[in-house]
Amino acid sequence: MPEFMDYIFDDIGHHCQYPQVDFVFDTICQGRTVIFRDRSRNSPTEWRWQFEGGTPAVWNTADPPPIRFNEPGDFEITLEVGNAVGFSSLTKTLTVLAGPPLEAGEDRQICPGASVQLQAAGTGEFRWTPATGLNASDRADPIAAPAQSTRYIVRLRNERGCESRDTLFVHVERPRLVVSDEQNICIGESAQLEAGGASRYEWHPTEGLNDPRVPNPLANPLRSTTYTVTAFNEFGCSSTATVRVNVLPQPVAHAGRDTSICAGATLQLRGSGGERYQWRPVEGISDPASASPLVSPRRSTRYFVTAFNGENCSSSASVMVTVLDPPELQLSGAQRICPGAGAQLSAGGAVRYEWLPTEGLDD
Repeated sequence: MPEFMDYIFDDIGHHCQYPQVDFVFDTICQGRTVIFRDRSRNSPTEWRWQFEGGTPAVWNTADPPPIRFNEPGDFEITLEVGNAVGFSSLTKTLTVLAGPPLEAGEDRQICPGASVQLQAAGTGEFRWTPATGLNASDRADPIAAPAQSTRYIVRLRNERGCESRDTLFVHVERPRLVVSDEQNICIGESAQLEAGGASRYEWHPTEGLNDPRVPNPLANPLRSTTYTVTAFNEFGCSSTATVRVNVLPQPVAHAGRDTSICAGATLQLRGSGGERYQWRPVEGISDPASASPLVSPRRSTRYFVTAFNGENCSSSASVMVTVLDPPELQLSGAQRICPGAGAQLSAGGAVRYEWLPTEGLDD
């Protein structure tokens, strides 16, 4: 009986006293979480936590969730507990340890297939991720040869177990070269080549180019040619591409031999060597687009014909049409003769003669 009564009085005593607040926790490194454990006595029924610098910053139950502290330093942690008698509070200092000093270094640029040595600065145990393209992931200065651009994360752990991290980017990039399409030109014409996406260019072969070191040279090749452009970016990485320039055959235009006609006469011109034609001047021509138009020039004229083939390449030729004036004919005068007698007719001023009617003429 006495032992039972002692228990009853002891339990009543706890419920009739102010709560005795207490809590425990561990020292942590920045960026990690802390578990806070309530060790209060005298049967508290209410809890009010305040976590300076923590996330979340407040909590209202006996067992708060893990509290994250992202910054190093000393932070005040306050717990206030209460019961039917009243409230008690306690403030303790949490020390959040800083991670070790760490520098991953500057971002790097390499050409495809090349490598670069990374160099992190710090003291402790290093770990790089991802390990892809690295010759080692547990040292400060691995050699990186990624096949594509990669962001590397380096972590450094010191003797206290605190960790720091930093990142760097290794760019693997060749020029994004863009070139013009294949082009067709006629003999003697030029094609404008185009390239873009780089800072320096070299075209080969150089024959027929006005400047092989510009992005947009003029090409005037004598025969069909495939031009190769090598483009370089500011880091010396290169890309290549090709542009084909097809030199199309040229027709051989013919306009016929020079000729002459009498004034007022009509002549048929005869062009050849193409699939389409264009004559000039157009005055006096029956159809300037015909291969064999009719002309009736009033004066001596040189006609030019341009012949086009199926690829629209062309060449030109000309023919001289000389317009001859009629001769100034000189005839003998009228004559009277007796029946059976003859008369001598005479004419001059020309090179060939025809007399009509022919009856009674010896020639």
